[in-house]
Parts: sequence; C-alpha cells; structure tokens
Amino acid sequence: MAEGVLGFSAMSVLVKLVGSHIPANEIVIARTGVTFVLSSLVLWRAGLDPRRPADATQRSRNLWFLGLRGLAGFLALQCFVYSLVHLPLGEATLIQYTSPVFTAVFAALWLGEGGGRAAWVGTALSLLGVVAVAQPAFLFDEAAAPIAPFALWVSIAGAICAGLAYVTIRRLRGSADPRVVVWSVPAVGLPLALPSLFWHRVMPTPIEWLMLLGIGVLTQFAQLRMTQALHLEPAGRASAVTYLQVLLSVGWGIWLFGEQPSFFTLIGAVLVLGGTLIATGALPLPARWVTFWEAPVAIDPPASGSDPHADADHDR
Repeated sequence: MAEGVLGFSAMSVLVKLVGSHIPANEIVIARTGVTFVLSSLVLWRAGLDPRRPADATQRSRNLWFLGLRGLAGFLALQCFVYSLVHLPLGEATLIQYTSPVFTAVFAALWLGEGGGRAAWVGTALSLLGVVAVAQPAFLFDEAAAPIAPFALWVSIAGAICAGLAYVTIRRLRGSADPRVVVWSVPAVGLPLALPSLFWHRVMPTPIEWLMLLGIGVLTQFAQLRMTQALHLEPAGRASAVTYLQVLLSVGWGIWLFGEQPSFFTLIGAVLVLGGTLIATGALPLPARWVTFWEAPVAIDPPASGSDPHADADHDR
C-alpha cells in the first residue's frame, strides 16, 4: 500500500504541473488511456479474461461488481483531477483522502467489517476537519481565505466515490484477479471520458505529452499495488495508509508550488487524521467515551423481574 501511495503522490504532482495548461478532462483521458493499454497488455500476457472468472458461477456477480468498481473509480478520478487543478495541492489531497473514513463506513454497512461507533465518530471528526480546511465564510471571519466552494464539493464527492471503490475491491477479493480489478477502471472510464474532447480540448506540448504519459504509468503502478494490498488487508485498515499521501502532498506544495498551509488547514489535517485512525480501528476510542455510550439511558428503576442491563447488552 505504501508503494501505491508514493506512486499516486508523484502522479498528483504531475497533474498539478500539467493542469496549468491542459484541461482536467484531457488529463483524465490520457490517464485512463495509458492505464487501459498497460492493463490490457498485462491481462493478455497473463491469459486473463475479465468475462471468465475462475469460478463460472461468479460470472454475473463479478461483472456487476467490476462495473461498479470501474464507475466509482472513474468518478473518483475525475473529481480528484479537477480538485488538484483548482485547489492547492495539500488541501485537495487532504479532502480527497478522507476516503478511508467513507471506506470504513461502507465496509461496516456492506461487508460487516467492524466499524460501529468508531466509524461514525471518525466520520464526524473528519468532516469537522474538512470544514476547517474549507473555512466557510459563515463560520470564519473575513480574514480567512475559504477555498472555492464548487471545487470543495467536487473533492468531497470524489472521496465518497473512492471509498465506494475501495470497498468494491474488497468485495471482489477471491473472485477476481487484482489485475482484472485494475483494468476495470479504464475499461469503464475511457468510453465515458472520450466524448468530452468534442467540446473542450487543448493540444499538449511535447513536454506535456511526456508528463501525461508519466501520469498514466504511475497510476498503473500505484493502482496495482493498492489493489493487491486491499485484497490482503481489511478495507479500512489498508486504505488508511493512503493518508501518507497528504503529508507528501503538503511537502510537494510547499517545495514546488510555494503553497503555505494556513493554521486552519493544519487543524483540519489533525482532525481528519484522527478521524481516519479512529474510523479504521488504528486508534481505539477512549474507554471513557465507550463507557458513556454503553451506559443505560433510563433513570427510572427497572420493573420487578427485569434485567437492568438488558438494553445495554442489546446495544452491544
């Protein structure tokens, strides 16, 4: 997973650089086009057919989940590229990488992988962190510099789609090869992205062509490593490692783009990091909080013959 994070971090820097001239839709097309070619070659060499899983009884189920994974991954990509172009690198990555929180929530609701109160507490803390980064005018004074509202919502939508994509990968564990799962994103995304060239396109320079190629190659490497990790670890725990990219992106932003994170951005980063660690189980809830939630709410004495702790046991 850490190797995948490094690959995505380097890819984000290239997107930020090339995005100053090339529109986001072309970056997405270049990325999905390169990854589609590379993924198809990998499948061909390995003799893998996405339409024919090892277990024939899983065929229709696999195709449905591969389609869902491809669509969710493509939407997450589209949103992330847009936010990288229109937001500071650190803030865009921080908001996008609240995805482990949504992964933990989806995994708890869909896969039954733990979660519970920790997932909801982590979600609340992470959303507070996003608010601190966004700095909406109705909560902050005029001295604050709120980020673009539309780009903010696009970035949040991308994080939700990424969380869904991670859980779908986990759902395909054991029934689809990781290389097939990686192939599903460009296979679904490229046909959806190509029509945008009819109304918005810019011819890249030779250097920009090289950067677009690098974006696709780095994406292929990072997605393969990340997919392999999600097949081996619980979804919430594995995707939590992706938070390392936030630290890398803040460093890239300061070093390469002269971006200086504000005080509220740092506070938001702490909240998002804490929420992510709690939601994914890496940081347990304080015992005092658990005791408070699990205590019986009723203050009247129980009726004769009843168990005063029945409701609390039921909640467990």
